[in-house]
Amino acid sequence: MKLSELEFYVEDFITYCQNKNLSRKTLSSYEQSLKLFVAYLKNVHDVDKIKEVRTGHIRQYVSYVQERGKYTVVNRESSKLVNFPEKRTDYKKEVSSITINNYIRNIKVFFNWLKQEGELLKNPVESA
Repeated sequence: MKLSELEFYVEDFITYCQNKNLSRKTLSSYEQSLKLFVAYLKNVHDVDKIKEVRTGHIRQYVSYVQERGKYTVVNRESSKLVNFPEKRTDYKKEVSSITINNYIRNIKVFFNWLKQEGELLKNPVESA
């Protein structure tokens, strides 16, 4: 399956982080939050290119995460068949502000990296 431009950059960013020997927990956090964000951009806004991402997308994503509740969105539908998120006791419960801030931080780190790599002139998270 061919990756979209955004998916390619997420994979490249994760590889970059692995090469820097970041902890497994940090890598997992980056991968999870960025893949969910990319899925949101693609499914809700039909955005799959780095330069199409706007500050408003990030603001709307934060609202979306706050409204949706825990475990209601997955990166891969097949994971529902293994993890059964709807059976969790905290399914659809409020997503904590700590989790939301982690998502924002991870997205900001990703876009800072893209800027550092010369792929972007401005980080859309800076004014979100």
